[in-house]
Amino acid sequence: MIQLPYIIAEIASAHEGSPAKLRKLANAAIKTGANAIKFQIFKRSNLVSQNNPLYDDFGKIEIPFKEWKAILDEYTTKNIDIITEIFDYESLKLIKYHDCHIKVPSASIADKIYLNEVSQFDKKIFLAVGGSNLKEISDALKLLSKVKEVILQAGFQNFPTKIEDSNLSHITLLKAKFNLQIGYADHVDAEDRLMRYMVPSIAYSLGARYIEKHITLDRSLKGRDYYSSLNPSEFREFVDHLNSISKSFGDPKNIGNSDAELAYKKFSKKYAVANRDITIGEKCYLEDFYFLRTGDIGISEQDIKKYLNRKIKKSIKRNDTLLPNFF
Repeated sequence: MIQLPYIIAEIASAHEGSPAKLRKLANAAIKTGANAIKFQIFKRSNLVSQNNPLYDDFGKIEIPFKEWKAILDEYTTKNIDIITEIFDYESLKLIKYHDCHIKVPSASIADKIYLNEVSQFDKKIFLAVGGSNLKEISDALKLLSKVKEVILQAGFQNFPTKIEDSNLSHITLLKAKFNLQIGYADHVDAEDRLMRYMVPSIAYSLGARYIEKHITLDRSLKGRDYYSSLNPSEFREFVDHLNSISKSFGDPKNIGNSDAELAYKKFSKKYAVANRDITIGEKCYLEDFYFLRTGDIGISEQDIKKYLNRKIKKSIKRNDTLLPNFF
């Protein structure tokens, strides 16, 4: 069976540095039916240079470790998975004893000390590979070789990411190259009502079973990370949409034999119909039958050769459908 989509509600910095707002976002995400909530955790001094123009801005959205511990204590007990995107080595200590998965941000894909520490965790690891080349990915995977389950997460944020920059072909490339599960972090313009659903749906159809999407409380306020974020009601619709898409795949092992296909066979396929009365004991020959739509499943022209030159054990009249149990 095709794996159902695993949908991740990405909060990122939509909380604006407020633990109370983060809780509102997390509670809203739970109600959407998402499989997981993703938190971004960092210590600014370990992530951003003081000479970076965004240094002060990152200070506004940094949540202290004490608050994060309380949040993780609370939300790892709820009926939803928690993924923590940890941006620096020191922050890894915060989640060591919490029941959550880890996302390695693409910024840390070459950080050997950080990756070696991550490899010691008995957790599912999402490795973000947006903006990375194959060698960088391969080198990171070597450092994570002890990890039981690694998911490669394609996609990147360009506030928002243009359709032509989505690089969905990377999904099939990564799957073939590394033989690992693939995820896709979607960041298209949330105001594009068609593509905000279409791009992740295509990603899923290409084999990305983990789909990440930003959530916000009210996109119209244009808060942080609003560009590609869905409002809670939109996110609920997104979850329903993607789960519906998954139903369209069906079971490849059951080709031609699903209930719907069997009903279609009854309606559309042609089966053997007697063109004369045939009595018990007579042998049947190809010239004794037409092949017509009968409204029921009988013996097809492809299968009729199994029954030719055999004696029939039940008499049938002209226009009766020939069935296997007549022999």
